[in-house]
Amino acid sequence: MNCPNCGNPVSDNATFCGSCGAGINAQPAQPVYQAQPAQPVQNDNPYAKSALTMGIVGAVLSWLPIVSIILGIITIKKARYAMSVAPQLGKKPLAIVALVLGIESVVTASIMTIYWPIIIFGAVAVAQAGYSISY
Repeated sequence: MNCPNCGNPVSDNATFCGSCGAGINAQPAQPVYQAQPAQPVQNDNPYAKSALTMGIVGAVLSWLPIVSIILGIITIKKARYAMSVAPQLGKKPLAIVALVLGIESVVTASIMTIYWPIIIFGAVAVAQAGYSISY
């Protein structure tokens, strides 16, 4: 067997050439190109997720007007910011849903601000009428 690098004879079980030092069983040296891992596309928009969470909480707590109005305003601000960074981070539909929930929270809480006094005064009136009936 001959050395693939210099052509001098080498033994069959030799690992390196005694003349030039090249590896016998190795392929000729070729440059190794390692592909860089592709940068993952970031489709995670934490602002949209937090705005959506706050919108859901605000919508559920719509029967508490002050809390719901505060959560609704914060949700609207977060959703608008999430939509402004959506082209870079993705998840624009989440931001839109959060915006709608924030608006719904503010509107429903505003209606509940009018509704609660009516219910309370109505309940008091019914209770007073019930006590004034003589049997």
